[in-house]
Amino acid sequence: MKTFWPPDVVERYRTHFDQMRSSVGEDLKAVLDHFGESPSRKAWLLLERIVTWSVYIEKPLSLPERMYAGTIAMRSDVANGGFHQYFVNDAGDYWEDVLFTLRAAGDMESERHFLRTIGIFPDARPSTDRAIRDAQLAAIEEQDEAAMNAHFERQDAEYYGWDYYPSDETLWLALHQVPNQPFIPCIEPGTR
Repeated sequence: MKTFWPPDVVERYRTHFDQMRSSVGEDLKAVLDHFGESPSRKAWLLLERIVTWSVYIEKPLSLPERMYAGTIAMRSDVANGGFHQYFVNDAGDYWEDVLFTLRAAGDMESERHFLRTIGIFPDARPSTDRAIRDAQLAAIEEQDEAAMNAHFERQDAEYYGWDYYPSDETLWLALHQVPNQPFIPCIEPGTR
């Protein structure tokens, strides 16, 4: 059963989106141009709210939304429990979007590291479905648990030695490579 947000929360989102559409525009290019090369906290708040709204209304995430969600989820999960945890959790569903982000921004060093990390999966392609990915990890563990653990520990140690990727700058640069599309939602008054 869907849980509905309180009307005042929906109204705050609607007001924020309306203000941004009227002052910035409604498409991705307008948002990126408005915030320039160094996005402010306001830019990240807008992206967070757009993704949160899409999740709330159960709309499939667009590529830019998946790039944002994937970046935030990966940095959080890997920082909290390493790459193994990342791939066990829902955050790992976005691994292809993280790879796209790194490639689109030209972050080749991080891309190489991420490719080494996913290299443990069959054909270096973890499933984007959590249940299937869990089965992949279980098979890898059953084949050689010590090697799997060593692989993830090595990849974690390298990752922790850097500023976590994708960085905000990498994500912002990658978003500029995405084809322009409608981006800021329009919430009709009275929406629950």
